[in-house]
Amino acid sequence: YERAINFAIIAAATTFGSNIYNIGHAAWCVYRQNLANSTGEVTFMFPHIKSGGHLTPMKDHRKKPLLAEFNTANLVLVSLTILTTFVAISMVLFGKISSPPLNISEDLYQLSTPVGWVLLALCLLTLFRFRKTERPGTDTEIVNSEENQFRHNAGSLIWLALIGSGISIFFAAESMVRGIEVVSDVSGTPFVIAGILAGVIGCLGEIIVVHNFSVNPRGRIGDAIVGVAMDNIVTITGASIVAIMGGIFLGGSSLIMIFVLILCLNTVLIWQISDLKNFFLNAH
Repeated sequence: YERAINFAIIAAATTFGSNIYNIGHAAWCVYRQNLANSTGEVTFMFPHIKSGGHLTPMKDHRKKPLLAEFNTANLVLVSLTILTTFVAISMVLFGKISSPPLNISEDLYQLSTPVGWVLLALCLLTLFRFRKTERPGTDTEIVNSEENQFRHNAGSLIWLALIGSGISIFFAAESMVRGIEVVSDVSGTPFVIAGILAGVIGCLGEIIVVHNFSVNPRGRIGDAIVGVAMDNIVTITGASIVAIMGGIFLGGSSLIMIFVLILCLNTVLIWQISDLKNFFLNAH
């Protein structure tokens, strides 16, 4: 039983920890873009590090993102904030474990099964609401090839690929959780901290996409930010499914740390997107 709880804590910390990296990196990218816009000069993504790429002022972009994409990004981020708050409050109000395992010295909270069902419904409604892109079309060959990659494939083939990917991710996740447990035991690192550190594995794809569209402007940065927020909602959807199965647990201090960080970074990203919107409003 104690080992199962440890696995659940690692899984929860890794799942929600990936949201921290996703949102934090996106906020940094938009901040550096805003800095380039305000100075009117090329700005390194990371100060004094050329290999990290550079941001070009938006006025010099040949293809600019749409203002509607930033509006959608803020709406999705607000939805993500609401869902994250719902998870945290629900765990505190309805998920306190009366008799935690002996190896856990603090209060232990669970995302309960009934709350998991409600959360799943909310996530699916949110994903359905923002399922369509705000970009009506594109006029560059490169972007068109990216957008049309799956349009001519059979729907059954796409679903087969998704199911196969899901099964692969399931086995990879189980192996990763076991690996994190071993590393934590050997190094003496708390399970939550190890899980949060490992969370970067689950968000590398979105980090690379946002980074690429920031340093190689193709008018897609707004779309990429929407993708980051939607990816995090998908992560919460996955957490709700695990909760329905009875497997999301967090200690009191780690619950506070993780969710406060996510909500803080959501707020920072909304602020930076609003600053970027001001560039378009002032330019017109």
